[in-house]
Amino acid sequence: MSTAPKPPPVNTTGPPTPASSTTSSPTAKHKDPMSDLEEVVALMAKLKESEKTEAHNVASAGKVIKSSQKIETLRASLTEKRAKYIAAIDALEKDLHSKVEAALKDRLRQQVYKNIKESLQAQIDQKVREKLMAHIPTAIREQTATHKKRMAEIHMHLYNAEARRLNATLNPDQPLNPLLCLASPNAEEATAPAHFPANVNECTKLKDDVLKSLVKEYGLRDLSPVREEKINKFLEFIGVPFQCMKIVPSSGSSSPAGSKQARMFLLRVDKPSSKFV
Repeated sequence: MSTAPKPPPVNTTGPPTPASSTTSSPTAKHKDPMSDLEEVVALMAKLKESEKTEAHNVASAGKVIKSSQKIETLRASLTEKRAKYIAAIDALEKDLHSKVEAALKDRLRQQVYKNIKESLQAQIDQKVREKLMAHIPTAIREQTATHKKRMAEIHMHLYNAEARRLNATLNPDQPLNPLLCLASPNAEEATAPAHFPANVNECTKLKDDVLKSLVKEYGLRDLSPVREEKINKFLEFIGVPFQCMKIVPSSGSSSPAGSKQARMFLLRVDKPSSKFV
């Protein structure tokens, strides 16, 4: 059985003697080498993770920088294209303006030339007529006017004969063929009155002033003052195979009170008169 070592003697006379370098102090702590290794490994792991984070940040920053560079490049390209487009539009507007201006000038020039030509031609024709009239005897001029009027009358009679032939085949509601007339004694062309009735039924409804104007324009004479007789004369003149008759209900008829008014009726005749043909 071993004996426990004795403690060193306490020096009471002076300062303690330093311990030998090879002898450890009983209060010092010894560090485990494995613990230091683990700390080194953990530190290296943190450094590696930090490197990854920095690498990611650098990559992201690179993408942003590249995107910014692309945007700037695109902006510069668009600015350049816009400037080219504006320049092209300006050139097109100038070219179009010059062409339109030239076309307008040419058209105005042609219109002015045409107006001058027509005006000169009208003046020349007027001068020629005046010279001819000055050299043509009055008798020949009157004969020429009479000849024109006679030709208009012949045309009117031929046209009216055909219109009467067509009107003779119509029913009261079918459109009439208007007859021509000379608007004045000196007229050189025959025309139809604007208020000529559309069909036979309308003839019975003509207002007195319109009926009076029609018989006057067609030169109908020796007319009775009775309205229905004027209408019958006009119907006979235009060649329709109808005559109108006014019927007044008798006092003993069964007509309702207040309805005893004269009414116009159309009667078909066998053959219209031919004295106007």
